Amino acid sequence: AVAAVNAANGGTIVLNDDVQLTEEDKLPDVACTIRSADGETKYKLSGSPLTLNGDLTLENITYSVSRIYANGHDLTIAWSWTGYNLYAGSTAESTAADTQHISVKAGNFAVIASGRGRTTHKAHVDVSVGGSAEVELAGAYMGATLDGDVTFHVADGVKLNQFLGEQSGGTVKGGLTLIISGAPTMSTGSYSTYKASVNRESFGTLDLTGAAADFITANRDKFTGFATTVMPTA
Repeated sequence: AVAAVNAANGGTIVLNDDVQLTEEDKLPDVACTIRSADGETKYKLSGSPLTLNGDLTLENITYSVSRIYANGHDLTIAWSWTGYNLYAGSTAESTAADTQHISVKAGNFAVIASGRGRTTHKAHVDVSVGGSAEVELAGAYMGATLDGDVTFHVADGVKLNQFLGEQSGGTVKGGLTLIISGAPTMSTGSYSTYKASVNRESFGTLDLTGAAADFITANRDKFTGFATTVMPTA
């Protein structure tokens, strides 16, 4: 299936059953969609972590591994998975030719705009979270560097469990912007931190111009360490 998509310079892989991946299995080198044959049936991909070689859209499937590395490519997830980490970069040095887009519309994820470990991901990264997604968001993973700007869009209806623009030892060399729309749900758990950086006193911009008034009243003080906060105009 991968060979056919590569030969056609893009396409769709349709699953008719669960698929077990091995370390030798590679994703297409071109833009690809992977989905279940039956819109009501969520077949499973399982096995080794995925590393993207081209833009990827995943629809109507489940995935049973711990990590996905977008590796500088656009990634769209349009079905509900649970408890996995999505990295915009990789486990080695990575880059994106244009602004890299990560879109999550369902599922429970940690979405991280850098790579993993002591790597540098050279890219401007735009992360959009909507639908019924439940997420933890981070600009730079521990010890990793994002060499570029990162913007997070959190839409109405999302559950935001945590936000750290820079995790311990992580570095965002460009700008950081968190944009809140409507009234996302904010977790109140013991790890529910909403901080621009753990490495510096102030950093980045919190944009609340599209947030609901009740949300701002209830949650404004939970966001800490932002150098600039943009409020709605009267």
